[in-house]
Amino acid sequence: MQETTNVEVFIKRLTTEINKMNDLKLQGHEPALRSAKKHSAAGYLELAGVLSPCYKSSRECVLTAFSLNPTAGGLHKIEQLAKKSDMMKNENDAPPLDIQDLLDDLNIIVKAPRKRFLNWQLEWPDLKKHCEEHLTRGDQPAVKELKYLELDYTQFKNMAPEEENGIEKGYEIPEVRKKPQRKRKAGQKKNEANTTTTSGVIISDTTAIITTTTSAITTTT
Repeated sequence: MQETTNVEVFIKRLTTEINKMNDLKLQGHEPALRSAKKHSAAGYLELAGVLSPCYKSSRECVLTAFSLNPTAGGLHKIEQLAKKSDMMKNENDAPPLDIQDLLDDLNIIVKAPRKRFLNWQLEWPDLKKHCEEHLTRGDQPAVKELKYLELDYTQFKNMAPEEENGIEKGYEIPEVRKKPQRKRKAGQKKNEANTTTTSGVIISDTTAIITTTTSAITTTT
């Protein structure tokens, strides 16, 4: 019963501290945020001691403490827990019955503030690499070195151009040629038409005009 009370106290305390850290992050108060993270990391290490009978829950707290405040001592604790985890792979590690009702809340407050790349589900070499990088980098984002290609453009000077007028070869629009008009025979008069329409489509040729509305059509030959 005393253990349950202790865990409940930690859940309430750490929940308050998580909310405080989120507020400081949104406000951009970096010095205050770093101080809050160190204070919260100490609380997670205390909780790890309370949960020591259940090594899986305890190691989760240690990893979260390292995420908040990466130190060489924290990395050493993680290495020791990794060795213990390897030795206890086939052993039952069920949490004490009196705290099982608190497991959901416990998992939330333990994993919420932790960096996602720090996870006990990873193989140990991968987790160790992430921990070492986090220890070196801290909260600074990873920056990958940009590599630029050095091209010798003189090797392209004799190449035939692939584009003409900005249009890639093969995508040119073919030129549409107009059909030549037939010449009228001498003495042949041109058809004339006068139409009146308000809407519709007019289709005409040299002999007639058709409209979809009431029209006056006059055809002369």
